[in-house]
Amino acid sequence: MRGIVEKNWTVMPGQVASNDIKIVVRFELDQNGDVVGDPEVTSSGGDGSSLRALEGGARRAVMKSAPFDSLPKEKYDTWKVVELSFYPSEMM
Repeated sequence: MRGIVEKNWTVMPGQVASNDIKIVVRFELDQNGDVVGDPEVTSSGGDGSSLRALEGGARRAVMKSAPFDSLPKEKYDTWKVVELSFYPSEMM
């Protein structure tokens, strides 16, 4: 799932001011793999403007990646709520 989101997220070198930046995206999925509501994005490290841009990029990447329809329906309880962590410095 992380790989799918990363493919839909473009991180520009100028956005990553620190190797310590961590972006965490939490979202809920329905049984069809569609995102329910808006993903919750939190971040740490870096400065305000860079973090806001990265948070927005993460949110857009999750929405663009949906539906996550390859997930096994019989295991819905295990993937209903998803939390993914990203280190943008590793994505460039």
